[in-house]
Amino acid sequence: MLHVTNGDSAADLILRSGIGGSVLPWRDVLHIGPVPGKLSMRELSEKRTAFLASLGWGIKEELVQSFLLRNSTLRKHAADDEVVLWFEHDLYDQLQLIQILAWLIGNEQHSTERQFLICIDRYPGVRSFRGLGDLNPVQIRHLFDMRKPIYLLQFNAAADAWARFTSAKPERHQAVADNPSTELPLLQAAYLRFLQEWPSTHNGLSRTEEHALRIIASGVSNPEEILHAHWANERAPFMGDWTFWEVILDMARGGYPLVAFEGDLSHKDFRDASVSATPEGLAVLRGDEDNITLRGIDRWYGGYHATRAEEAARWDPKQGRLQVPSVDS
Repeated sequence: MLHVTNGDSAADLILRSGIGGSVLPWRDVLHIGPVPGKLSMRELSEKRTAFLASLGWGIKEELVQSFLLRNSTLRKHAADDEVVLWFEHDLYDQLQLIQILAWLIGNEQHSTERQFLICIDRYPGVRSFRGLGDLNPVQIRHLFDMRKPIYLLQFNAAADAWARFTSAKPERHQAVADNPSTELPLLQAAYLRFLQEWPSTHNGLSRTEEHALRIIASGVSNPEEILHAHWANERAPFMGDWTFWEVILDMARGGYPLVAFEGDLSHKDFRDASVSATPEGLAVLRGDEDNITLRGIDRWYGGYHATRAEEAARWDPKQGRLQVPSVDS
């Protein structure tokens, strides 16, 4: 039996629960960086590992081998073994879930008899549930007993959502948030949160950028305090510390940085740094300047690559949907 889950914390809990089998952490932050469509799992893994290595999150060759081993492990067990998928309601997990289900059916490795899903947004008696890491081994064993076979409509719904996520057309992304899925009931809210990470019509900041910048502008300068203040504002936190730190670092880059640092900027010791808002950052918060008009944009949102501020699709917080500018041919 193979258990597939989001990362190492949940993997450790499953191992300690005593339910048996091996555990495969999926380990990819799909809501940042390139995820273009129509690539094989190997081709996509190579693109993803190159991106992750560019952030300093590992050595490319080692990341490639890790991803290839991950892929082959899933392929091997999917062929003739029981596979249990363990995921949560947040964006990080929901994107991993649709990727795996889409790969299984796209490669005719799916089974409605040997493949099971555990996907929750709450657990009885656990207040403010954030994820599987909030549970203990006894609760994990209870969840295992409640696992449900994955049915064909779920595989198909995931394949459709994955095709939209990897699309270069913003309208296809919006459609995921517009259409609730009975087969994947936690996907719509997670995807809506993904769209809020696109530059806003108000000032060109993502929701995370704006909230982090407001925290910093209020006088909070310690990165760890900024992170915890941000987590407290999220109903379903989906960013780990390194991912959130990359958001802050990116706001410090370029000719018009929105934040400035004092101290060590390394990933290992960033908690010792001090962060402050720049005049440009304050101007963007006021709406006097637009972030991507001022600083440019070169960012992937799944399969959509935004490179020109005047042509970039934006999140309209008032309308609650993406706005796609018309571009003259």
